[in-house]
Amino acid sequence: ALSAPKPPCIVIPFAPIVATGGNVTLTFANGATIGGAVSVTAGNTATGAGGDATLNFDGTTTSTSTLTIKGGTAAADVAAVTIGGDATFTSITLDGQGTGTLNATLTIDGAADQTITGTIDGQAANDGVLTIENATNTATFADNIGTTLAVGSIEVGDGTTDGKAVFSGNVTAGTIKINGEGSGTSGASSADFNGNVTGVITLVSGTSAGETADVKDR
Repeated sequence: ALSAPKPPCIVIPFAPIVATGGNVTLTFANGATIGGAVSVTAGNTATGAGGDATLNFDGTTTSTSTLTIKGGTAAADVAAVTIGGDATFTSITLDGQGTGTLNATLTIDGAADQTITGTIDGQAANDGVLTIENATNTATFADNIGTTLAVGSIEVGDGTTDGKAVFSGNVTAGTIKINGEGSGTSGASSADFNGNVTGVITLVSGTSAGETADVKDR
């Protein structure tokens, strides 16, 4: 039997995504092959041009260049990128602005196992948030995280959806939380570190038997 072909991924030289005076969201449902640098920048409430900037990659994403996620000057102006499939960038930079410098976020939420290739760093020390919320699937990070400039926070599981991550390289972050709370009896949150780890690690378990948080350090 014949079936309709899957829509092809989009091949683009990427233009910056900037929120200026309102929220903006762009989603690539079938992946993207990108020929240039990707930047996502939130707005500036102080000048009346505030807003969140959100970019969703739901398929396999390949770039020959960098990904920069830059929050707005106010903590409420968030720049967010969500990756739901395999993704390759030469590097990823989290550039938090305003109070706490955590308004630049990268979320990994694949419905299947996925691999993220490319170093991940803060623009300054302890910048940005990396969250893994992929339920029973596993996200593998192929390269170092925070070894040039530390990431502000890494969260495996978010208190509602559990997460599973394998870190192949070295990891440095201000805080690292493995959060099994709210995952229910069907799964748990876990982090497998295969390199050196620097940061304050917190394990949070829930009240149900299956709501556990596990760490492996090899």
